[in-house]
Amino acid sequence: MIDEYLRVLAYPDVSKLIYPELLRSLHSHLLHDIELVEPPETPRLCRDPDDDKVIAAAVYGLTDYLLTVDSDLRDEEIVAKLNEVGIDVISGDDLILRLDAL
Repeated sequence: MIDEYLRVLAYPDVSKLIYPELLRSLHSHLLHDIELVEPPETPRLCRDPDDDKVIAAAVYGLTDYLLTVDSDLRDEEIVAKLNEVGIDVISGDDLILRLDAL
């Protein structure tokens, strides 16, 4: 998943939206401050089977938020299931609004 995260951050459409300093900071935090999670199982929930591992990591990692713009992960049914276990599925804009409110 780390490789996928770094790959997505390198997409031209994504990287042009992020200041270079922030991008470096994200890379640094990702490589040094993450908690690796190995879910005991990966249930089949999502249209995209690759996204099931993201869901499993969020659930077993006890995260509060899943930050994504992936339409499969933002599917109403998936969002509802994640909300049931206390995980809010949010976009980058949602994150900025929440941080501004602090």
